[in-house]
Amino acid sequence: MPATRPRKINGPRWRQLEARVLAEETRCALCDDPVDKTLGRMRDPRAAIVDHDWPIHREGLATNTRRSARTQRASLAGNPPPEVTMPRAWSPCTRCPEPTPPGVSICKTCQRAADAKRRPSGNPYSTRGHRDFRETVLARDPICQACMAARSTVADHHPIERVDLVAMGLDPNDAARGQGLCKRCHDRKTAATRPAGWNDRMPH
Repeated sequence: MPATRPRKINGPRWRQLEARVLAEETRCALCDDPVDKTLGRMRDPRAAIVDHDWPIHREGLATNTRRSARTQRASLAGNPPPEVTMPRAWSPCTRCPEPTPPGVSICKTCQRAADAKRRPSGNPYSTRGHRDFRETVLARDPICQACMAARSTVADHHPIERVDLVAMGLDPNDAARGQGLCKRCHDRKTAATRPAGWNDRMPH
């Protein structure tokens, strides 16, 4: 495959220019600090590198001699030392003094208590009845019943929501009360019909 990058096309001429700049210049073109040319470029981030004063993609070939005095040659620059990223500290749980790892706002104990309060009888979607409901609905509706394009991956309760079926004393695991949806259409329907969590705090 022919080379298309300017440096690949102009490899020998670029290497000659690189060697000349390394031999002639001793200070960084950006900060004016002395550059240690004895450091191995592939092993030390502070080693000297040769960089173009003007991006080569704007001027054509890497060593175009028709450039101005500034842009027809490269400059010597020192690689900056690597940034040291400090580990993030643990923070207290938003509901108790228990420390939580970075990116987590609630401890496991409080999370379990919140789940038990929200679902006193456990997770209804992990029961055998719901698994059978899901298998039956997805087998009957392999294509999303909303967009009629994507593959169904969610067994959605329709036209009555599951919580309403339970409140009415009806069987929520009856496949006749479900439809197959893709995840995108299911998320849209849930956001429109049963907003919760963050949606409750959003202005209408």
